[in-house]
Amino acid sequence: MHDVVLDAIFDKLDFIPDVFKTKPKAENFLAFFFGICLCPMSTMNAFSEWLDGWKNQSSLNRFLTSGCWKVSQLKEKYLGWLGTEIEAAKRTIYFIIDDSKSKKTGDFIEKASMDYDSNEGRHVLCHTLVTSLVKLASFELPFELTLYDKTKKGKDSFKSKLDIAIEHATAFMKIAGKDRRVIFLFDAWYCAVKFISKLPAGVFWVSRLKKNRLVKIGDFWHSLKELQCCVKAGNFKRIKVNCSHFWACSLKIEVKGLGLVTLVLVKDTKHSRFVEFFVSNLDETAEEILGHYSKRWSIEVFFRAMKQNLGLDGYQMRKYKGIRRYWAIVQLTYAILAVLRRHWKRTCKTIGEAIAQLRRHARKYEKKLGWVIENYVGEKIAKL
Repeated sequence: MHDVVLDAIFDKLDFIPDVFKTKPKAENFLAFFFGICLCPMSTMNAFSEWLDGWKNQSSLNRFLTSGCWKVSQLKEKYLGWLGTEIEAAKRTIYFIIDDSKSKKTGDFIEKASMDYDSNEGRHVLCHTLVTSLVKLASFELPFELTLYDKTKKGKDSFKSKLDIAIEHATAFMKIAGKDRRVIFLFDAWYCAVKFISKLPAGVFWVSRLKKNRLVKIGDFWHSLKELQCCVKAGNFKRIKVNCSHFWACSLKIEVKGLGLVTLVLVKDTKHSRFVEFFVSNLDETAEEILGHYSKRWSIEVFFRAMKQNLGLDGYQMRKYKGIRRYWAIVQLTYAILAVLRRHWKRTCKTIGEAIAQLRRHARKYEKKLGWVIENYVGEKIAKL
């Protein structure tokens, strides 16, 4: 039996049967995949109803909370597969780090804690996930989602966001190797000595810079505001980044804690008083550095897709084991959609378009999608 979507999933991500080794496990995983992508609500009851009862709520719940499969094995196999994609990459690889909050409403959700949300300007109950994304020439793939666990504060096992980011960077470089041109992208919060000092020698990075940082002018340290006053409007040149125009000025300068770097001052108009600061250890032009940093937008698109389309904000499970497994499945679901988008590259430019194409494909089976999955998986597992 053949199906274009299932063929692509099992051919392109051939490690999946190594993790979900039995027919029921593979079926339940695919039930979650289609449910997460296509069901309007992120609940197991809704998934079951959307699949017309092919998989009942109890079966899906057992698979997520007590099924005999391991997140650690899934991550190991996934990262091995990701390594082959990185090895095949011929252009610059971008490794993007940021964090995002999955807001919760229940008081008994394990490891949910109050954390400050800069978008809302207040503390919210949430899971904060430090996230890393690998951007290749043809698509983007999630590398890791790790909980910033504030419930461990004061304990030896507590890890700050910077500690987690360092772990992500170290693990990624083991996979990427030393011969690849890798550029790390992160916002101003991660532009810290603690993080940057742990990056391997020879790795490039680009970041936004907070305005409270100090730069060395002559023999003295000065604020960026003081530096801005020293730079005349005539020093700014009009540049084009992607499809937008800016006024920018770049200079080599020592930033406290970062050493001698390239600092880029950016304005929307030549005589604007509002200036943004970007910093990099690359010896490149302002236009090139801002071009690199523009790739960081991919992680914002990733967060939006994960929350709006894949239910990263919608789950309300209580136990952390099930929550952690759900994160792993959602991460794999995004990777599958990225592969399908590349497979359908003529008609799909975004993850949203890939989901729409998947919905059209599933609709042709009407209420027989479960039967198609069951027969396909049966043949696939039998061959293994």
